[in-house]
Amino acid sequence: MRSLLWSLAVAAALLAGCTDDGDSGNTETYSCTTLAAVGTWRNTSFTTDLLTVSSDCTAESTYCNNTMEFTLPDQSDGSMTLTILQPNFNVNCLDQGSYSCEYEQDGIFLRFDCGGFGQFEYQEEP
Repeated sequence: MRSLLWSLAVAAALLAGCTDDGDSGNTETYSCTTLAAVGTWRNTSFTTDLLTVSSDCTAESTYCNNTMEFTLPDQSDGSMTLTILQPNFNVNCLDQGSYSCEYEQDGIFLRFDCGGFGQFEYQEEP
């Protein structure tokens, strides 16, 4: 149930990526402002949890009532670091601190795995 914090990780992990349109020669830089995950996501198993991912590499969880920072996911293996900034005593939330996580984005779904805390899935809010 620590998916709330994972959702924050997801926010960070929402894939953007460097892209080259091939025609105009314009290249989009891989950064927090270009992450496809920027927006609001609902936990698929714990539906009261909304994860809001921002374009400044932060995220907020409604259930855990905290703010997180994340590093851009590695484009080759999806690894990232998620840092929970405030303590939270909710049973289903990650403790304050930094976590090594992996993410995957598949269409409108985000999935996170931060080690022994479990795997979490979020669906994009319309």
